[in-house]
Amino acid sequence: PSPAAAAARWPPSPAPATAAASPPAAPSPRVQAPVSSPSPAAAAAKWPPSPAPAAAAASPTAAGTPTDKRRSSGASQPLCVLGVGAGGVEELAAHLDDSTVSWALLRFQVGGGTFTRSKTVAIHSNGAQTPVMLRGWLNARKTEMLPMLGDVNAHVEVTSAKELSIEFLCERLLPLFSSDSLDYSLQALRAEYGKTVAQMQQQAEEAARKQAEEEADAAKALVVTYMPTREEALKAVGEDRCSYNWALLEPNKLELYAAGFGGVDEMKAALDPDRVLFGILRLSFGCSDRAAAALGVVALRFVPPITKHIFIHWVGPSVGVVRRGKWNACLNEACKIIAAGSATAFKREAHGLNDLALEDLVCELRRLTVVDGSAAKDGFASGRITEEEYFLALAEEAREREAAAHAKEQEDARRPAKEEEAARQQRQQKEKAQADLPDLRTAIDTVSAQSGRWNWVLCGITKEAAMAPPLPLALGRLPSSPVRSRRPVPSASPVGGI
Repeated sequence: PSPAAAAARWPPSPAPATAAASPPAAPSPRVQAPVSSPSPAAAAAKWPPSPAPAAAAASPTAAGTPTDKRRSSGASQPLCVLGVGAGGVEELAAHLDDSTVSWALLRFQVGGGTFTRSKTVAIHSNGAQTPVMLRGWLNARKTEMLPMLGDVNAHVEVTSAKELSIEFLCERLLPLFSSDSLDYSLQALRAEYGKTVAQMQQQAEEAARKQAEEEADAAKALVVTYMPTREEALKAVGEDRCSYNWALLEPNKLELYAAGFGGVDEMKAALDPDRVLFGILRLSFGCSDRAAAALGVVALRFVPPITKHIFIHWVGPSVGVVRRGKWNACLNEACKIIAAGSATAFKREAHGLNDLALEDLVCELRRLTVVDGSAAKDGFASGRITEEEYFLALAEEAREREAAAHAKEQEDARRPAKEEEAARQQRQQKEKAQADLPDLRTAIDTVSAQSGRWNWVLCGITKEAAMAPPLPLALGRLPSSPVRSRRPVPSASPVGGI
């Protein structure tokens, strides 16, 4: 306003009572509305901040206590055997793992016989690539492991498998061998140790090969063809139709010598020219189906084959006079044993294979067969005792045997699956037991013994335990803020604010 207008308005009107205490405002058309933010006094009144929601609160198990972390890392797992062998230092170094901590017992042996000298070395492998916390936890178990290794001649610590070499150990152990009055140079000690290790490896390979042969022989023994007892074989031959049609007894104890189902020719092949043998031979004549058709009888009528038994007294042509007399003295006892299972048509003493010709046996049976109503109701018994009918009956027995074997195979195939599964699990358990490493005490005692088959053992925790996943991050716990003050930092004032 102009100075005149301003003077006309003087004195100014008094301000309202409500606005008297407030200072004059300085409005600006460009100032934005202030953002609502707490004042420093209000922020201080709300300290400390409210806790996190219950859903995000950390559970006691997820808090990650030192005991839980150690357990999850696998450092608390029982110490066990990680490997054994007879290959010496180089083989042991190949089994070391730079990402974990382990211990080993090595038998450093040189010489042979009465000049054998050995030193035991405790090796501490403090892997350089082991995580820091895991290394600390495992190294704390050193006091647990070393007493188990027993008294040793030297202690060695390495941080890498490359550090463990023959030269390294020879340098450490050379003074010990010198104290035993063994004048070895470094090169001579290394050469002597290499020779001893090679001998031990050869012995271990021979022992493994021998064990494999024994296991193979045992497996073969399980699949050997079943050999019947004397009573079983004689009973089978005595029946009209059964698995065996001949059996031989040896002369000393009259036990079963051989038995079979191939007829006369098979029995003749089993005769020994240097022995006296007693046996029984079953000859069957006529196939039931063919015999019914040839005789013109009704097809539904069963015509059984004719069965005859012959007692065989075999006197080998190469048997001496003394042994022949001794063995022939058992003839009467053999007759009683065989007669208890079957009735023989006649006895044939044979001094050569020609005495057991099939044609002669058939002719003798035809001569002795009585053709009457009681002996053969069809009246054609003697006419059926021929070589042709014998081979027909032998073929029929073979077919019956094959049918029985096939039926048995089908029965075995229908066995419950659980029996086969149980057998498979039993085999797997046996194979696993053979492949498992020895227990810690056995392995250490074997390495410590001068004649033990192993010369090193590696101990520690398993790789699976060392690779256990870490504990999960506690729920609701965020990384710490770089601001260390306990008081909240007020937000920046808006433009035009206080």
